[in-house]
Amino acid sequence: MKKKSSAISLIMLVAILLSGCTDTAPKDTDTSDTSKVTSAQTEEVTKKAEETDTPNQDIKYYTNPLTGELTSLYDSLTKRPAAVVLKNDRAGAPQVGIAKADIIYEAAVEGGMTRLLALYSDYAHTSDIGPVIDSRAYFFDFAMAHDAIFVQAGSSSYGKTAQKEDGIDCIDAIIGEMSPTFRRDETLVDERGYSSSIVAVGSSLFNKVKQSEIRTENNVKTSLTMKFSKNYSDYLLDGDVCVKLTVPYSSAMKPHFEYSTLTNSYTRYQYGDVHKDNDGTALRFTNILVLFAEHSIVNSTSGEMDILTTGAGSGYYICGGKYIPISWERESADVPFRYFLTNGKELEMCRGKTFVCVTSEKRKNDVTFG
Repeated sequence: MKKKSSAISLIMLVAILLSGCTDTAPKDTDTSDTSKVTSAQTEEVTKKAEETDTPNQDIKYYTNPLTGELTSLYDSLTKRPAAVVLKNDRAGAPQVGIAKADIIYEAAVEGGMTRLLALYSDYAHTSDIGPVIDSRAYFFDFAMAHDAIFVQAGSSSYGKTAQKEDGIDCIDAIIGEMSPTFRRDETLVDERGYSSSIVAVGSSLFNKVKQSEIRTENNVKTSLTMKFSKNYSDYLLDGDVCVKLTVPYSSAMKPHFEYSTLTNSYTRYQYGDVHKDNDGTALRFTNILVLFAEHSIVNSTSGEMDILTTGAGSGYYICGGKYIPISWERESADVPFRYFLTNGKELEMCRGKTFVCVTSEKRKNDVTFG
C-alpha cells in the first residue's frame, strides 16, 4: 500500500514506537525495567519520531502474515514460510539465526527437554539457521497452521508416519545430499558436538524449494494465519499485571519471560540467563501465547509424546505487561488456530513477533505471573 503523505507516514511511525510493536533495544542491553511509562518518555519518543526521515513514498508495503507488520517484501505475503525444528538443550542453545524468526513454538519432548519450531516469512535472506534437529509429529501440526514448508533433520518413527499421512511438504537434512541446502558448521562441531552442528542455509533452502515439486504459493495469502489488531494502541490489555511469566514444561525445563517498558516486549530466559541468538541478540517478543493441550505417551520405551492440537483448550495471552485468559479452537490440523476472549470475541493480537508456549493442561496451575 502506498504512503499517501509524509504526515500519514509520520503518524504511523509514532504509533508504532509508542505501542512497542517493534524491537528497539540494543542487542546486549538488559532492558528488564518494569516501571510505568512516563509522560517524559512519551515526549522523547515523539521527538525522536519527528526527527526520523519518513519512508520512501514510492515503496509499496504488504502485511507479513506471521507478524501483522508492514514489509516491502512481496514474497513475505505470497510465499509459504519455512518452519525449522531447532535443538534446544544446553548444547543446542544459543541457536543460529533464531532472532530473525517471526513466530517460535516451544513444546516438550522426551527427557524433559523442549524443541523449538521457528517460522520465517523471509528465510531466503537468513544466512544460517540451526542447529536443525529431528522433529516430532505435533511440530508438523504447528507448521500446518501457517501453511509452512517444514525443515528438519530426520524424525521419530511416529513422526515419519504422521508426516506421510498428512502429506507434509518437507526438506530433510538427512535425506539426499546435505549440501548446499544444509551444512555441518565446524565451529559448532568443535564447541557442541556432531549432533548440534547442522545448519540450514537460507538462500540455498529457498532455491531447493523452488527446484522441487513443493508448492511455493501460500494458500492463505489473502488472509492472516494469526489475527492482528488494526490499531496499534490495542496492546494495552484490560488484564492483570504480568512483568514476569514462567511456563514449565517439566521439572527440569522452566523458562521465563521478563517484560520491559523500554521496548514493550518480553525477553526470554532459559538455563539461568537471557536466551540469545548465537550472534548475541536477545530474543524479545511482543506477544506470548500460552496454550494448554492434552499430552500423551505414544512410545513407552522411548518416552516419545504426542500433543493434541485440534479441538479446543484454554490458555493465556500476554502482551504489554498484562495477561488475560483465552481459549483456543482448531477444527483440523490444516487450518490455523483461532483464539477467543472470555466474552466470545476473537482475540486480536498486537502486531509483532510471537512466542507460543504449548504445555500440558496438567501444568496449568504451575504457570506463574509476577
